[in-house]
Amino acid sequence: MEEEKDKRIKIALSVSLDELEKHENNINPAHRADHTQRVFNLCKEILTYHKEADDEIVLIAAAFHDIGRSKKEGKHEIWSEEIAKEKIENNSILRYINEEKKRLILKIVKNHAKSDNEVDDELKNSLEFKILVDADRIDGFGPIGIIRASLDERFQKSAKEQLDHIRDKYDVDNYKLNSNGGQIVGGKYKTYLYEFERIYKEQEYI
Repeated sequence: MEEEKDKRIKIALSVSLDELEKHENNINPAHRADHTQRVFNLCKEILTYHKEADDEIVLIAAAFHDIGRSKKEGKHEIWSEEIAKEKIENNSILRYINEEKKRLILKIVKNHAKSDNEVDDELKNSLEFKILVDADRIDGFGPIGIIRASLDERFQKSAKEQLDHIRDKYDVDNYKLNSNGGQIVGGKYKTYLYEFERIYKEQEYI
């Protein structure tokens, strides 16, 4: 059973990365296949602090959470749910994911980009949802966060705008990590981001 589960997780990640790489020219550089791989790896790290969580739900949701970025129009999370459902149903291995797990995986994928107060009680109480969202948020911290901001097409007007975006988006008082493991794993990235003062002081010369 454990081998079958690990195989499903591996296949889900492979299917998603293949799709993202195939359409990478349509995708914002900050959210291409490497982002999905990092979020997947961060979920694995957070899961080491949460043995009670269902790792199959978390890791398959992580694999598919941004697959909808391959579409140029509409909200990526809506496309992500639709494409993930299609990939799961059409794959000879993934189609055997437990139906209840499949339902929750797709629900997490569809709602992962919503703010904490926009999701229903099931997701608010879902450790698996919290872990995926925390990992997705953590990928914006530290050196990766700074690189992502510089790659993000919405913030290419000036270096100052990019840096201001990082400060606003990852405000230390407002940016929430909702799982205990997420707080531990994310802590080191936050430390880097908020203690990296020199780059902000240099804004005075921009």
